[in-house]
Amino acid sequence: KQWYQRRVAITAGVVQVASNLVLPHTITENEDSTYSISCLPNQPGKHQITITCDAKPLPGTPLLFDALQMQEAKGVLLDGPGIKSPMVVMESTTFKVDARNSGPGIIEVTVCNAYGYLPVDIEDHGDYTYSIKYQPITIGDYTVEVLFNGENVPQSP
Repeated sequence: KQWYQRRVAITAGVVQVASNLVLPHTITENEDSTYSISCLPNQPGKHQITITCDAKPLPGTPLLFDALQMQEAKGVLLDGPGIKSPMVVMESTTFKVDARNSGPGIIEVTVCNAYGYLPVDIEDHGDYTYSIKYQPITIGDYTVEVLFNGENVPQSP
């Protein structure tokens, strides 16, 4: 038997359901011969993705998803020894991030000193709370920065 690889034409449409507004999107072919569709909804609410393969609707489509309103960082709370001084060198320290007042969002944490950035572990508890762990490696000042949807939270840095 002879095997060959055939290229297929993948197309997609992303529409905000309430307004019937078509959203810009990109389709990317991945290394494993799958495809990714990316879009950035500009309003919260129901959206629909229609996908075709060689001009035929892909089984299981259209797909519906909810775009959520981006939440603000001002409701995010920080607490714990990892954001307070003093800390012990070469001993792990932790702090909590509580985003329950803000809801869903992207948490980013960086810790640095005069020599650079430290590795940070972020544990997502699935309820908009997170445990952050890092280990100071030298004596000196450290800056802990916590972002929620790209915005500094209160107490940060």
